Amino acid sequence: MKITSVINYCTIDHMFLKPCIDGVLPFSEKVIVAYCDHFLDGTPENRELINKGISENPKAEFIEFEYDPTQSSRWHHNACRKLGIMNASEGTDYFMFLDVDEVLEADKFIKWWSMQQNNLKESYRLACYWYFREFKYRLKVWEEAIALVRAGRLTQNDNIIFHQEERKAMFWCLPEEMRMDKCKLDGLPFSHHFSWVRSKEGMLKKVKSWGHNKDLDWSVLVEEEFSQPFRGKDVIFGDREYDIVEPYLNIPIT
Repeated sequence: MKITSVINYCTIDHMFLKPCIDGVLPFSEKVIVAYCDHFLDGTPENRELINKGISENPKAEFIEFEYDPTQSSRWHHNACRKLGIMNASEGTDYFMFLDVDEVLEADKFIKWWSMQQNNLKESYRLACYWYFREFKYRLKVWEEAIALVRAGRLTQNDNIIFHQEERKAMFWCLPEEMRMDKCKLDGLPFSHHFSWVRSKEGMLKKVKSWGHNKDLDWSVLVEEEFSQPFRGKDVIFGDREYDIVEPYLNIPIT
């Protein structure tokens, strides 16, 4: 089964770029990194970091598209996935849709995927570990994020691709017997979501330009969060609780 991995990217998440790409290279026929020429608050992208990312990851194909101020932030996220579909490897059977702050354990994915071949579904959502502020703070409950979707009717339907619910639409639109959620290996996730592992400055940059930037007054919440040392619970998401774990990644936090 040929998999094309499609990574949504902006340079606010540059620190995760190489780990994300390295996590999908071992099983991907092609890795596409799609990005907009502007951040989603309308300011120009960091061209220096774009070029650095391209030069440091020669096995991935980087594709740029133009910012459209008439469209929503979520539309731009979905446009990345559309670009990936349009430029996929010939004969792609499945698309792996992930954001650049999501990192897979490739060996565990390959083992899990080999176990699915006798009963393939149209769409999968992978269980993930979720982190906050530092790599060592991991949410006590698991989340779901990365989508693995069969090429065909879902990936050729723009109403699904550009749905307000983004990747979730490629899963929840299907009957239960055609999809599988909370995918794990030996009862544990094999993907990691690092979206909120950031310095205060990095988190403020994120909330001004990410796809959900108009949902809440994020900047106020970030300021409140960093007004005190981390206490094992977060302010931003309503006192969710975290364990201290051995970090899966150990890279400088920006």
